Amino acid sequence: MILEIYENGWLGSPQDLQKLDNLVSGDTFLKTLGGPYGADLAATGFPIVNDIFLAHDMMTSQEMWDLPEPWPYQYFVGIVEDEAGRVKFRTGLNKEKYSTLRQSLSGRTDQLSLKLFEHLNAIYDKYGVKKFAERFSDTTKAEYILLDSFQNEVFAYLHYMIQGALFAGLDNSPVFQRMYEAFLTGGIPCGWVGPLPEDGGEPVECMQLFRGVVMCGRLRFCKV
Repeated sequence: MILEIYENGWLGSPQDLQKLDNLVSGDTFLKTLGGPYGADLAATGFPIVNDIFLAHDMMTSQEMWDLPEPWPYQYFVGIVEDEAGRVKFRTGLNKEKYSTLRQSLSGRTDQLSLKLFEHLNAIYDKYGVKKFAERFSDTTKAEYILLDSFQNEVFAYLHYMIQGALFAGLDNSPVFQRMYEAFLTGGIPCGWVGPLPEDGGEPVECMQLFRGVVMCGRLRFCKV
């Protein structure tokens, strides 16, 4: 899917595009969003968040800025967007190649969006995500988070990771590499606890992982 869209447009690592293509096409991608479907998948080394409402706050909320420091978690959207900006300066591309790559990317976003959201909907059907959302007492909010907000965030993450692969390769972005590893578990990277990357925060220690296998009402950090 990804390789088809960027077949003649990449200047970075084709191996990384293949990795991302294999990721979204694989049987484990987002498997834990359907609850029991992902119970057999391991997530060794990741701090786990099982509460979808907390995971959503950690992914998108800016409310922590109104709290005294140290904050319980960082603004994850900002971390991902900042990394997307930083990775473009790790490319070593000259001005001409940089301009060519930017034009290629901007012309393919709509195509990626169409194919990827269609694929995400098929995955949601396969793993019964809507039925899982209906198990929550606040079904309306759970459906919004699982069926709408999480889909949009997953698309944004993958779009940024593709840019990282095209511009510099995933190995040049510890944040995007860790996000890739999080998706391999069948879950979603959902937050950041600890110092920001520019302040020394390491993705392997700070990035949180949402897995929808268990419903609970509080934050759960654990190593499994």
